[in-house]
Amino acid sequence: MENPDDKYKIFDSSDLQGGAAAGRVIGFDSTGVVVLQRRFTYTAAFGLLAVGLGCLLGVVFLMLFSVSSVRAGQLQAQVQALRQAQSETCRTEQCLQQAAYLTKIMNHSANPCDDFYEYACGNYDKMLPYDHWFAYTSVFHEMDRKAQDDIETALSKPTADDSPNWERKVKDYYWTCVQYYRTYIHDENPFITQVLNKTDHGGLGNYLLGRSLDTASVDLMFRTVSGKYFVPSLFSARSHWNDYLHKSNSDWKYTIWVGSSSRGVGIIRYNLYYSRHQDIYKRFVKEVAELLIRDSKMNVPNQAQVVETFASDVLYVEQQLLQIHSDSWPSQWMMFMSSNPSHPDRMLKVSDLTNRMSSLIDFKAFLSSIYGQDKITDNTKVVMYSEVYMDKLNTLLTQMKNNNTQEYNRKIGNFLTWVLASFFEWDLSPEYRLKFKSIRDITWYTYNPEENAHDFCFSNSRWGMKKALSGLYVKEYFSEASRDKANTLFEHLRKAAKDGIDQVGWMDDDTKRLAKQRVDSIVEKSGYPDQAKDNNYLDREFQRIDTSKDYFSLLLSSIEYLKNRQVRLLTDRYDPQDLEHWGQLWDTHFSYHLYDNELLVQAGILQAPLFSKNLPQQLVYGGMGTLLAHEIYQSFDVNGQRYSKSVGYQRKGWWSASAVNEYTNRVTCLRDSLRELLEYYEQDRLGDLSAEEREQKIKDLLKNSVNWTAVEIGAIKSARRAFDVHKNDVDSTHVRLPVYDNTEEQMFYISYAQMNCHHIGVYYDYRSWRRNWFPWKILVNAAISHVPEFGRTFSCKRGSRLSPEKRCDVF
Repeated sequence: MENPDDKYKIFDSSDLQGGAAAGRVIGFDSTGVVVLQRRFTYTAAFGLLAVGLGCLLGVVFLMLFSVSSVRAGQLQAQVQALRQAQSETCRTEQCLQQAAYLTKIMNHSANPCDDFYEYACGNYDKMLPYDHWFAYTSVFHEMDRKAQDDIETALSKPTADDSPNWERKVKDYYWTCVQYYRTYIHDENPFITQVLNKTDHGGLGNYLLGRSLDTASVDLMFRTVSGKYFVPSLFSARSHWNDYLHKSNSDWKYTIWVGSSSRGVGIIRYNLYYSRHQDIYKRFVKEVAELLIRDSKMNVPNQAQVVETFASDVLYVEQQLLQIHSDSWPSQWMMFMSSNPSHPDRMLKVSDLTNRMSSLIDFKAFLSSIYGQDKITDNTKVVMYSEVYMDKLNTLLTQMKNNNTQEYNRKIGNFLTWVLASFFEWDLSPEYRLKFKSIRDITWYTYNPEENAHDFCFSNSRWGMKKALSGLYVKEYFSEASRDKANTLFEHLRKAAKDGIDQVGWMDDDTKRLAKQRVDSIVEKSGYPDQAKDNNYLDREFQRIDTSKDYFSLLLSSIEYLKNRQVRLLTDRYDPQDLEHWGQLWDTHFSYHLYDNELLVQAGILQAPLFSKNLPQQLVYGGMGTLLAHEIYQSFDVNGQRYSKSVGYQRKGWWSASAVNEYTNRVTCLRDSLRELLEYYEQDRLGDLSAEEREQKIKDLLKNSVNWTAVEIGAIKSARRAFDVHKNDVDSTHVRLPVYDNTEEQMFYISYAQMNCHHIGVYYDYRSWRRNWFPWKILVNAAISHVPEFGRTFSCKRGSRLSPEKRCDVF
């Protein structure tokens, strides 16, 4: 919303007449009025002269008239300059908010030539509403939170008379969930009445609810949990992207993958190794089991013993699965590296899978419960992507069954009952939800604010109707004009990158030619696919979702929709523009695929403060511009040069031998520079280590940081080139922010640095250091220190920390 024009008043030349205050224009006050450095008024001057210097009145009058004329001319020039600056100043609500935000998080007392991150982000911590050991937030986290809030706002809007069916359904889905969540006491427990009380599930829940296990079937119970309800347990099956088919240019890109499931190792997973957690976890399982018995209204003989056995069985099976999961991973990884499990020669027939699992699981029946009987035969080929795990699982189940069949049925049955109850935890009463939340807080060491209906129901709507939420987000918050501007921005950056390649002195002509070809062939997808705004497509997509029934029935219809989606991925021809392959459009994510040379930028990240069609150009190029430029440079950097569309991955790569040698020599300079900054900014933590530990720590921190920083330097230079060329384009938003302390060029670098502002609590800081994640603060300072334009823009003295005498010239 534009501010009223008369709010920003500018003195006119007529204001200089009749005794207006003369002086130097020094800016605007809080109401937008020009502020002058005060001088005597002309009226007062005439009075003093008349009293004290009457005899010289004529001479002095002529002198003052001459001086005042000069000052008036100077004042008019200053006012004119301010009027012009004002006309170029962005005064929209978004610009005013952005100006307030970036000013608030800056630390103007810091020296930008010594610590630019501190200068740009020094007050970021202070603006956060909380600070605790487990805090972690960044600009991207803030954008994520805002995107979710925006979608929740859109979901809360009433549907119009002409709203499409998909929009009505997703809003009904959301509000049905909110109403259910807010109801503390429910007349019945739908998990018990509609799931556990069924008689066609092989005895699921029978032991806990006091029913007979004589007819129990592990195969049928597993099929119910992981087939009918599509919940991963002992293992899982999904339609998965097949890299071999993709590289073979097949029209179909998905195959069925069968393998280990992280869901099966339980809610506390690795913390399960600690006996203290085992005791807490077991008590938690017993409390939930008691609630299920109570709500079933079943008279369970020896209830205390039944609950104890149930919890012990759950704990035992989860421990066993966790153990074989951990034991199988190293050897499984080696198999992945040596051969592609999705290669046709490695795929197995369904009948072979059944035999390999000693017929404990009927894979034809199991997969048919997901894909339908008409899609699965004994000869259907599937990928077993974790063979070691599946073989160990077969050994475990076989041993359990051979030892005692009844005990085997009971233990696996109790485990599967628990897996299903855990899956539906959010859809039970608040009593259940609070118990699950408490165990997560204890065993995961997480800080969770109080849960609320809107956040929970947003998550649930995302699970059931992700594409509809994407469509709603694009409809409300991302226009076609924004997508067009993003496309234009990328093309400007593509051109700037190619110009930058010409300036790389260590590349020979042939390597430059191939690098430019690689940049030219990048497929850029920004914002959203057309399907996100195609009402007919979205209506067809969600025709299986029935929002007219009760909440739990709505969830069951969502499960059927998700299973049908698995079928379509398997049977439909691959469409690269399908909304399925774009993920969640509100996510602040982007991805660059080296093999396809494809850059996918979702609408959620094309938002302020990084991007907006109405933001000043210096912010767009400094923020989103450098982010995209980094991905462009990755297409031909030391890793990207190992990929080509015609060959795929090649270890040797297409850089010439001389280019490889020159690059190696130049990044040695960069490694030394990073080490110097690391030793300066982290001197306290490094000082606590022995000389040997210190050297190893520095080596580990630098391992994955040098090449990244080389690319980042090139990206900053490239984005700045593009900004300098296009900031005055007719169709560009060439305006200033209402911030008078910094130039446009300085705001470019500030925008870049503020994109990396973050706050981490003690726990995450410790974990990052232990995992050898190079501190972002140092990466930002290191990158801009090797950009000559930065030093000139901030008038940094040559030889200062971020304007060193020796700069590393890589990209």
